[in-house]
Amino acid sequence: MLCVLCAMGLTSCLWTQVNTHTLVDAVGKKEYIDCDFEDLKKAPIYRKDGVYYVQHTFYKVPARGEVGSRLIFDKHPRVEHLYLSSYPKYQEGMETVHLYRALGPYELQRLLPKARYKEEKKDEWVLSHKYFEGKQPVTVFTAQDNLRELHQLSNSYIPEERSTLNYMVMPLTGALYAVDIPLTVACTTAGWLTNITLFVTGIPTAYLIEAVYPDQQKDDEPEDSDKVDKKN
Repeated sequence: MLCVLCAMGLTSCLWTQVNTHTLVDAVGKKEYIDCDFEDLKKAPIYRKDGVYYVQHTFYKVPARGEVGSRLIFDKHPRVEHLYLSSYPKYQEGMETVHLYRALGPYELQRLLPKARYKEEKKDEWVLSHKYFEGKQPVTVFTAQDNLRELHQLSNSYIPEERSTLNYMVMPLTGALYAVDIPLTVACTTAGWLTNITLFVTGIPTAYLIEAVYPDQQKDDEPEDSDKVDKKN
């Protein structure tokens, strides 16, 4: 674990956060993951008060903790998360929950060009199953191209399920959280120092190599085909 944390710090990143406490916090905890539309092979669309909603299917899985995360600031800035395991793929028979998300103007235009867009009411961007129970969908998309147009939905709308064991290990989770703070500072500092060292030593070294071997690159380049033909 220590090697993994050090490796995270020694990268070209601006910030490294250590989250080992989440590994313990995941014990005895369940959460729901939004199933990919292409795995379901369908996307039912409903209409309520002039607003179009797409049905999202969430399936229950054991929670997973992350070792840490890091902010990479390069050509494409991003946050990378490091996990010790991956979520299981959705399979028929898994326990599921449905939520309904209002379609945005871009999605609606691509999927239902003739439908008129209407913005949902306040706090009605995501609705539960009770609003659509017993209703038939307006349409059901099954074509792969249509399914790819739809965005996923965060699982933050469905509360996590904690067992008695999860509550029992909470003191340990809290203790590890306190330990993660100085580890975060140490890994982030290590990353900064490494970047500075590479920058300070790398550029002068490159110039030095070019000064010592100025013709090395020219010697390595292949001769023009015309020149080769003349020699032959």
